Amino acid sequence: MERKVKPPKKKKGIKSFISLRADPERSDEIGSSLAQFHFVEDVLLLTGDFDFMIKANFDSYDQMKRFLTLELGEIEGVEDPTSMMVVSAYKEKNEFLKAKEPEKEEMKD
Repeated sequence: MERKVKPPKKKKGIKSFISLRADPERSDEIGSSLAQFHFVEDVLLLTGDFDFMIKANFDSYDQMKRFLTLELGEIEGVEDPTSMMVVSAYKEKNEFLKAKEPEKEEMKD
């Protein structure tokens, strides 16, 4: 008898990307601190205009607000966080997605 395995449920939430600048002497410490938050999916050290990019999936707007306004400020060396919320996803983790377009009537408001 073949067992059917259900694919894991995709976690719905508020997907966000957060870029920030950081004290370069504290990069490893900052990266490790950021990675400890359960809603943080990815922490990347970058070259360019920003030092870190964080991908997070928040359970609520309050959780996101708390992270941006309080918890990030408690990590020494973190500067200038900028947050961006995901509106639609067309491909994630190498999987093509069908993003639902808003209905015409929804667009009128």
